[in-house]
Amino acid sequence: MENKELRIGAVIFDQDGVLYDTERVYHEAWIKAGYEFGIPDPPGLANECTGRNIHDIGLIFAQKFGPDFPYEAFMEKRMVYYHEIVRKEGLILKPGVRELLEWLKASQIPASVCTSTPRELTIKQLHDSGLHVFFADIVDGTMVRCGKPDPEIYLLAASRLGVEPVKCIGVEDSYNGVRSIVAAGMRAVMVPDLLKPNDEMKKIAWRIDETLFDFLHMLSGKE
Repeated sequence: MENKELRIGAVIFDQDGVLYDTERVYHEAWIKAGYEFGIPDPPGLANECTGRNIHDIGLIFAQKFGPDFPYEAFMEKRMVYYHEIVRKEGLILKPGVRELLEWLKASQIPASVCTSTPRELTIKQLHDSGLHVFFADIVDGTMVRCGKPDPEIYLLAASRLGVEPVKCIGVEDSYNGVRSIVAAGMRAVMVPDLLKPNDEMKKIAWRIDETLFDFLHMLSGKE
Protein backbone atom coordinates (compact mmCIF):
# COMPACT_ATOMS: atom_id res chain seq x y z
CA MET A 1 0.00 0.00 0.00
CA GLU A 2 1.56 3.28 -1.10
CA ASN A 3 1.56 6.69 0.49
CA LYS A 4 -0.60 8.26 -2.19
CA GLU A 5 -3.33 5.74 -1.56
CA LEU A 6 -3.22 6.54 2.13
CA ARG A 7 -3.05 10.32 1.58
CA ILE A 8 -1.01 10.79 4.72
CA GLY A 9 -0.98 14.37 5.92
CA ALA A 10 0.91 13.78 9.17
CA VAL A 11 1.96 11.12 11.64
CA ILE A 12 1.44 11.94 15.31
CA PHE A 13 3.35 9.98 17.95
CA ASP A 14 2.83 9.32 21.61
CA GLN A 15 6.16 9.45 23.44
CA ASP A 16 6.57 6.96 26.28
CA GLY A 17 6.37 3.37 25.13
CA VAL A 18 6.36 4.44 21.46
CA LEU A 19 9.49 6.54 20.94
CA TYR A 20 11.30 5.39 24.08
CA ASP A 21 11.35 2.32 26.27
CA THR A 22 10.20 4.49 29.16
CA GLU A 23 6.69 3.19 29.84
CA ARG A 24 8.35 0.24 31.54
CA VAL A 25 10.47 2.66 33.57
CA TYR A 26 7.43 4.70 34.61
CA HIS A 27 5.65 1.54 35.71
CA GLU A 28 8.63 0.35 37.71
CA ALA A 29 8.90 3.75 39.39
CA TRP A 30 5.12 3.91 39.92
CA ILE A 31 5.00 0.50 41.55
CA LYS A 32 7.95 1.27 43.83
CA ALA A 33 6.38 4.56 44.94
CA GLY A 34 2.95 2.95 45.19
CA TYR A 35 4.03 0.36 47.72
CA GLU A 36 5.89 3.05 49.64
CA PHE A 37 2.68 5.10 49.89
CA GLY A 38 0.51 2.11 50.79
CA ILE A 39 -1.46 1.99 47.54
CA PRO A 40 -3.32 -1.30 47.05
CA ASP A 41 -2.37 -3.07 43.79
CA PRO A 42 0.05 -0.47 42.35
CA PRO A 43 0.54 -2.48 39.10
CA GLY A 44 -3.18 -2.56 38.40
CA LEU A 45 -3.60 1.14 39.11
CA ALA A 46 -0.60 1.96 36.92
CA ASN A 47 -2.22 0.12 34.01
CA GLU A 48 -5.48 2.00 34.56
CA CYS A 49 -3.70 5.35 34.44
CA THR A 50 -1.41 4.61 31.49
CA GLY A 51 -1.79 7.27 28.81
CA ARG A 52 -3.67 9.74 31.03
CA ASN A 53 -2.39 13.17 31.99
CA ILE A 54 -1.44 14.24 35.51
CA HIS A 55 -4.71 16.07 36.11
CA ASP A 56 -6.86 13.08 35.17
CA ILE A 57 -4.71 10.73 37.23
CA GLY A 58 -5.25 13.08 40.17
CA LEU A 59 -9.01 12.76 39.74
CA ILE A 60 -8.71 8.97 39.75
CA PHE A 61 -6.65 9.09 42.95
CA ALA A 62 -9.12 11.43 44.63
CA GLN A 63 -11.99 9.13 43.74
CA LYS A 64 -10.21 6.00 44.94
CA PHE A 65 -8.33 7.29 48.00
CA GLY A 66 -10.09 10.50 48.99
CA PRO A 67 -8.91 14.13 49.11
CA ASP A 68 -6.37 13.53 51.88
CA PHE A 69 -4.14 11.23 49.85
CA PRO A 70 -0.75 12.98 49.28
CA TYR A 71 -1.01 12.82 45.50
CA GLU A 72 1.62 15.44 44.69
CA ALA A 73 4.13 13.81 47.04
CA PHE A 74 3.45 10.45 45.41
CA MET A 75 3.99 11.84 41.91
CA GLU A 76 7.21 13.54 42.99
CA LYS A 77 8.53 10.32 44.48
CA ARG A 78 7.56 8.43 41.32
CA MET A 79 9.64 10.87 39.25
CA VAL A 80 12.59 10.54 41.62
CA TYR A 81 12.59 6.80 41.00
CA TYR A 82 12.03 7.33 37.26
CA HIS A 83 15.08 9.58 36.89
CA GLU A 84 17.19 7.18 38.98
CA ILE A 85 16.41 4.37 36.54
CA VAL A 86 17.00 6.51 33.43
CA ARG A 87 20.35 7.72 34.79
CA LYS A 88 21.34 4.10 35.35
CA GLU A 89 20.04 2.60 32.09
CA GLY A 90 20.02 5.56 29.71
CA LEU A 91 17.22 6.65 27.38
CA ILE A 92 16.53 3.63 25.17
CA LEU A 93 14.86 4.11 21.78
CA LYS A 94 12.17 1.68 20.69
CA PRO A 95 13.09 -0.46 17.67
CA GLY A 96 12.60 1.33 14.35
CA VAL A 97 12.09 4.84 15.76
CA ARG A 98 14.96 6.60 14.04
CA GLU A 99 14.50 4.75 10.77
CA LEU A 100 10.78 5.61 10.64
CA LEU A 101 11.36 9.27 11.47
CA GLU A 102 14.11 9.54 8.86
CA TRP A 103 11.75 8.07 6.25
CA LEU A 104 8.96 10.48 7.15
CA LYS A 105 11.32 13.44 6.93
CA ALA A 106 12.66 12.29 3.55
CA SER A 107 9.05 11.85 2.38
CA GLN A 108 8.16 15.36 3.62
CA ILE A 109 5.45 14.01 5.91
CA PRO A 110 5.33 16.11 9.10
CA ALA A 111 5.56 14.40 12.46
CA SER A 112 4.36 15.62 15.84
CA VAL A 113 4.63 14.43 19.44
CA CYS A 114 1.35 14.14 21.33
CA THR A 115 2.03 13.15 24.93
CA SER A 116 0.73 13.32 28.47
CA THR A 117 4.33 13.70 29.68
CA PRO A 118 5.21 17.19 31.01
CA ARG A 119 6.53 19.45 28.25
CA GLU A 120 9.88 20.25 29.89
CA LEU A 121 10.73 16.55 30.24
CA THR A 122 9.50 15.80 26.72
CA ILE A 123 11.74 18.48 25.20
CA LYS A 124 14.73 17.35 27.25
CA GLN A 125 14.34 13.73 26.18
CA LEU A 126 13.88 14.65 22.53
CA HIS A 127 17.09 16.69 22.61
CA ASP A 128 19.01 14.11 24.64
CA SER A 129 18.10 11.43 22.10
CA GLY A 130 18.59 13.64 19.04
CA LEU A 131 15.01 13.07 17.88
CA HIS A 132 14.00 16.73 18.15
CA VAL A 133 15.14 17.37 14.57
CA PHE A 134 12.36 15.15 13.23
CA PHE A 135 9.35 16.81 14.85
CA ALA A 136 7.45 19.84 13.64
CA ASP A 137 5.54 20.29 16.89
CA ILE A 138 4.94 19.03 20.42
CA VAL A 139 1.55 18.92 22.13
CA ASP A 140 1.49 18.01 25.81
CA GLY A 141 -1.20 17.34 28.36
CA THR A 142 -1.07 20.82 29.88
CA MET A 143 -2.32 22.30 26.59
CA VAL A 144 -5.75 20.66 26.74
CA ARG A 145 -8.59 20.47 29.23
CA CYS A 146 -9.30 16.78 28.70
CA GLY A 147 -6.57 14.16 28.49
CA LYS A 148 -6.58 10.83 26.69
CA PRO A 149 -8.85 8.95 25.97
CA ASP A 150 -10.61 12.21 25.07
CA PRO A 151 -9.71 13.20 21.47
CA GLU A 152 -8.88 16.83 22.32
CA ILE A 153 -5.11 16.40 22.41
CA TYR A 154 -4.96 14.69 19.01
CA LEU A 155 -7.36 17.20 17.46
CA LEU A 156 -5.15 20.01 18.74
CA ALA A 157 -2.04 18.32 17.32
CA ALA A 158 -3.67 18.04 13.88
CA SER A 159 -4.91 21.63 14.02
CA ARG A 160 -1.47 23.00 14.90
CA LEU A 161 0.00 21.11 11.93
CA GLY A 162 -2.77 22.41 9.65
CA VAL A 163 -3.79 18.86 8.67
CA GLU A 164 -7.29 17.41 8.68
CA PRO A 165 -7.65 14.63 11.28
CA VAL A 166 -8.85 12.16 8.66
CA LYS A 167 -5.46 12.53 6.93
CA CYS A 168 -3.50 11.86 10.14
CA ILE A 169 -2.15 8.62 11.55
CA GLY A 170 -1.66 8.39 15.30
CA VAL A 171 0.78 5.94 16.89
CA GLU A 172 0.18 4.73 20.45
CA ASP A 173 0.99 1.89 22.81
CA SER A 174 -1.80 2.37 25.37
CA TYR A 175 -5.51 1.65 25.26
CA ASN A 176 -6.37 5.22 26.23
CA GLY A 177 -4.10 6.56 23.51
CA VAL A 178 -5.66 4.41 20.80
CA ARG A 179 -9.13 5.43 21.98
CA SER A 180 -8.09 9.07 21.75
CA ILE A 181 -6.83 8.69 18.18
CA VAL A 182 -9.95 6.88 17.00
CA ALA A 183 -12.26 9.40 18.67
CA ALA A 184 -10.37 12.16 16.83
CA GLY A 185 -11.25 10.54 13.51
CA MET A 186 -7.70 9.43 12.73
CA ARG A 187 -6.20 6.09 11.80
CA ALA A 188 -4.77 4.45 14.92
CA VAL A 189 -1.63 2.33 14.85
CA MET A 190 -1.01 0.42 18.07
CA VAL A 191 2.55 -0.69 18.73
CA PRO A 192 2.09 -2.65 21.98
CA ASP A 193 4.45 -2.14 24.87
CA LEU A 194 3.31 -3.12 28.37
CA LEU A 195 -0.35 -3.45 27.42
CA LYS A 196 -1.07 -6.20 24.93
CA PRO A 197 -3.85 -5.78 22.36
CA ASN A 198 -7.24 -6.79 23.74
CA ASP A 199 -10.42 -7.42 21.75
CA GLU A 200 -11.32 -3.73 21.79
CA MET A 201 -7.95 -2.69 20.37
CA LYS A 202 -8.11 -5.36 17.68
CA LYS A 203 -11.49 -3.98 16.67
CA ILE A 204 -10.82 -0.22 16.66
CA ALA A 205 -7.12 0.07 15.70
CA TRP A 206 -6.35 0.50 12.01
CA ARG A 207 -3.17 -1.53 12.47
CA ILE A 208 -1.43 -3.38 15.27
CA ASP A 209 2.30 -3.63 14.57
CA GLU A 210 4.86 -5.44 16.67
CA THR A 211 7.46 -2.73 16.11
CA LEU A 212 7.78 0.58 14.28
CA PHE A 213 9.80 -1.29 11.68
CA ASP A 214 6.59 -3.08 10.66
CA PHE A 215 4.77 0.24 10.35
CA LEU A 216 7.64 1.63 8.27
CA HIS A 217 7.62 -1.37 5.97
CA MET A 218 3.94 -0.80 5.26
CA LEU A 219 4.40 2.91 4.61
CA SER A 220 7.35 2.35 2.30
CA GLY A 221 5.63 -0.42 0.35
CA LYS A 222 7.89 -3.21 1.60
CA GLU A 223 5.15 -5.09 3.45
